[in-house]
Amino acid sequence: MRIWSGDDTKTVVDNDEENERANVDEDEAIADIEEKLGIEMPRFYYRPQGMQFKKYEIDPYMSVARIEYEYKKEIILLYIDKQDTYTASKVNSLHGDEKDAIIEENNGVHIKIKKIEGVSDDMESYSAEWYDKNVSYVLSGKMELEEIKKILEFMKI
Repeated sequence: MRIWSGDDTKTVVDNDEENERANVDEDEAIADIEEKLGIEMPRFYYRPQGMQFKKYEIDPYMSVARIEYEYKKEIILLYIDKQDTYTASKVNSLHGDEKDAIIEENNGVHIKIKKIEGVSDDMESYSAEWYDKNVSYVLSGKMELEEIKKILEFMKI
């Protein structure tokens, strides 16, 4: 058992070399963001094989945070902005220019997925934006559409 906090208990079994290595750094980052920004973070209960937590940053004065993941040698970014109004649109161009939009829903929250056009795309880039409880979220990076949709489908908001 690696982490036990609050009402949530997480058991990590990491006793076999063939298991994916446990990364408690991500859990600590999420707890730190929740504490410093006073928000509840979404939880990814699905992530594509090879998508790993890299690092995080918090700016409590601006009420923003970002978590970086690596997937197929590319950076996937989760940007969190605690504001009183919907402001996710200010980070639309993190990975290029917007194209078409798809609307998904998770637990009553509408999530807009947009294809991002870049100059040298080997893989497609997408941006998923949603707003919940005075916080806007953007998940953005180079990833297959089906993978980002699956992450959002199994995400706990």
